[in-house]
Amino acid sequence: MRVYPRLIELGPLTIYSYGVLLAAAYLLGLKLAMVRAKPVSSMRPAFSTSASTSSSARLIGAKVLLLVTDFNAAFETIRASC
Repeated sequence: MRVYPRLIELGPLTIYSYGVLLAAAYLLGLKLAMVRAKPVSSMRPAFSTSASTSSSARLIGAKVLLLVTDFNAAFETIRASC
């Protein structure tokens, strides 16, 4: 079995298979939660708002944690992309 860690490379933009699978899992989980919340329709807007807020907070928190724990690697990644 072959594993392809990089799905697409377009110049400086690389799309990794792990990121695609992680995004698919998040979207599938969100869709499942929305379907299960359908009987209680008054909770759907609040659920959607909290899901988008928490996903944004997760991404920001992950970048802050990367900067705190491994500043040199994060700085080199930023320098390489400029």
